[in-house]
Amino acid sequence: MQELAAAGVLLAAELLIFYILGTGLPYHREDGLRSVSENVLAGFFLYAGVFEVIAVICTWLGMTLTMLCRVWAVALSAMTAVSLVMRIGTWTEHVRWFRKHHRRHAAEPLLVLTALAYAAYCICSGFTVTDSGATVSTMTTDMLNDTLSTFDPATGEKLTMMSPSVLLNRWPAGLSFLCRVSGLKPLTIARFETEALVVILSVIVLWRLFFHLFDGRKTEAFAAVLIAVAAEIFSRTVYTPSGLLEGCGFSGEAVFANLVVPTVLLLVLMMYEHDGKALFMHLFLAGVVSVGTCKWGILLYAVLLIAVMIPEMIIGKRGRHFLRMLACLVVPALGMALCYFLPGIPCA
Repeated sequence: MQELAAAGVLLAAELLIFYILGTGLPYHREDGLRSVSENVLAGFFLYAGVFEVIAVICTWLGMTLTMLCRVWAVALSAMTAVSLVMRIGTWTEHVRWFRKHHRRHAAEPLLVLTALAYAAYCICSGFTVTDSGATVSTMTTDMLNDTLSTFDPATGEKLTMMSPSVLLNRWPAGLSFLCRVSGLKPLTIARFETEALVVILSVIVLWRLFFHLFDGRKTEAFAAVLIAVAAEIFSRTVYTPSGLLEGCGFSGEAVFANLVVPTVLLLVLMMYEHDGKALFMHLFLAGVVSVGTCKWGILLYAVLLIAVMIPEMIIGKRGRHFLRMLACLVVPALGMALCYFLPGIPCA
């Protein structure tokens, strides 16, 4: 019970950090305000994107897991402090705005209850799923040997060559970081804390996507979220009948399918209405996260952007808009080149 309570505290702390980081990112609207759900979502992609870059560099240099934890702790503390100092006024503006319009926000508490209930369901259904073996074994091996994917979890032997796809997939390293700083077991981090986090963020993404599609009508957006959640529950997710979110939300594939894909669609819809540079920054961060979650996620992210760029080439007249989207495509393109064309990387 103490382990689960500590996992709940860690989950709340992560959501708070995501919100603080999200307030520090620029926004496309002139008033610079962003809702709480948007801040949490933006903060997650900033957190995961910057960690991916730092973790890849540390793994390439042959650093230990302890050194990665120290470097990332310093970087995360710096980013959080900068966000607090630069956007401290945003917190006050949110309080004033909520006091003025609180009667129009009955959907938010219901959305929180829906996310928590859905997270509880996914955690309970995960007891019958055995897909966490690879992730948990990788985390355990890195924790015991104080390494970053340089030991084979099956045999315990040190690897001489590392696949580029393993080098770029730093999602398990992020889970190992949580284990090291919290003292929780790898199974608790994977099956409880990260599972609940990904489920809650997936509900937030659906909420923002439907909120945009229904032009700000919260009743219709909340009803659409309920329908989407029910569809995932009764079909064992909309992606695969094996359960990619229920019980497997800790995996990088689930993060890409349930967070990156709908976020990219949301950003694309917003870019056709706003020509702000901040949206392209968020799209770039989504590309970095897609590189770090799973190998096939790199390819699908590139396909998504290309599909969006085709109508922009045909009917669009905004040259800078097209060039920015092309720049966002560079990161997954380089990732694909590393994964599919480089033979291997010697382990340091």
